[in-house]
Amino acid sequence: MAYFREKVVLVTGASSGIGEATAIKLAEHGARLFLVALEEDKLQIVQQKCKEKGLVEEKIGYCSGDLSQSAVREEIVKNLIQKFGRLDILADIAGSVLFANVCETKEEDYDRFVRVNQKAKFFLAQLCLPYLKQTKGNIIYMSSIDSTMPQPEVVVYCMAKVAIDMLTKCLAKGRLVDRRNVNTSRTCPFHLAICSGRRFEWIVHFYVLKFCIHMLSVYLDGIEPTSLWFLLHGEPSKPKAKLMPSFSVKL
Repeated sequence: MAYFREKVVLVTGASSGIGEATAIKLAEHGARLFLVALEEDKLQIVQQKCKEKGLVEEKIGYCSGDLSQSAVREEIVKNLIQKFGRLDILADIAGSVLFANVCETKEEDYDRFVRVNQKAKFFLAQLCLPYLKQTKGNIIYMSSIDSTMPQPEVVVYCMAKVAIDMLTKCLAKGRLVDRRNVNTSRTCPFHLAICSGRRFEWIVHFYVLKFCIHMLSVYLDGIEPTSLWFLLHGEPSKPKAKLMPSFSVKL
């Protein structure tokens, strides 16, 4: 897609899963990448994979750190602008899951989860918006089908995804950027890295049932999450993925 060539994209959660796949796919299309994740060694591996797709050294940078920390968020945006001078797309993909019902959830785990999955996204967007306004840029978040389907075994996760959906809608309605340029993809966590080794049998049971009943998975018609991301942010002259039920914003 020529649309992504030379676009400056900030990708969070870039060390694994959808974040890693997004970074590698963008590298194939010639975007300029700034990758963010907790673990520097994993970011270096993804950086090398992007180079193998043809991205040269000067077109890729990274910063490791905890996005729940304000100083880290500020450092990320500062380093990105110093390297590239602008920002075209914020792909805020980083996230985690807390497997616990109301009775099992500890307060310290709740606070940590909210800092990472809600607060960090809000204030990273705040830092990026001045630059996105200059470029008429895009914001993409990763939500979940659990933002619409109450699930007591991951109650805090469900709450966080509802918050992401609403942040998306408020950003779009607020005219801070073009409302068409703020979107959320509702994925299903089955097969995602954040679910590895965690109550696997329960996940299989629950989500396979939801696949059959609701048809809301981003695997609809065999299309993977990264492919849907590209449908959503493809060339402006081409139709968006408005018929895909996995995209939540309808304005």
